[in-house]
Amino acid sequence: MGPKDKTLTLKYCKWCGKKTSMGSMLTSETPILEFLEDKINEHGREKIWGEYGDWSEEILDSEFEAELLVYDSMLNNVTKKIICISCLKQDDDLFNKYYDNVVDGIDDEDIDDYIIELT
Repeated sequence: MGPKDKTLTLKYCKWCGKKTSMGSMLTSETPILEFLEDKINEHGREKIWGEYGDWSEEILDSEFEAELLVYDSMLNNVTKKIICISCLKQDDDLFNKYYDNVVDGIDDEDIDDYIIELT
């Protein structure tokens, strides 16, 4: 028999566990989590993630602070993994809902440079 067709190999999404035919890509360890984003909004997004956000000046429940530390680490830790198209779409929708204003004011031509600077 000839070599096996590797494109037909069954793969699983790292985020949800569903079967997928997607290849590996650089993504964060976790998708954007709506329940945590809602908690961040309740406390005040600018106080936590904002340019002048300073957790030492905020009154944070120790459990919430621990969640933020882990969440921040997981969002910023990018490695190659397989993610299904459903998870990618949901993550993109949540990014647009919670973080779209982060890139406001940046020309479409400059967005690639901006993203490169962030990584």
